[in-house]
Amino acid sequence: MEESIRAICRGIILENNKQHEQTMREILREELQTLMSSIQTRQVASSTNKQAVDSHSIPIVDLIGRTEYETQKSNH
Repeated sequence: MEESIRAICRGIILENNKQHEQTMREILREELQTLMSSIQTRQVASSTNKQAVDSHSIPIVDLIGRTEYETQKSNH
C-alpha cells in the first residue's frame, strides 16, 4: 500500500514537472519573441535615423561647398 502511494506521488511530481517545463518553455518563447521584436524595432529605427541623417547631410554639404565656391569667387 505504501509503495503504491509513493508511486502515485512520483507520478504526480513527474507530471507537475512536465507541466512546469512546458510552462517555462512557453514563457521563454514569449520572452524571446519580445526580445527579437525589440531588436528588430531598434534596428529599423536606427536605420531610419541613419537615412534621415544621411539625407539631411547631403544638402548641408552641398550648401557648404556652394558657400566656399561663392566666397572664393567674390575674393578674386
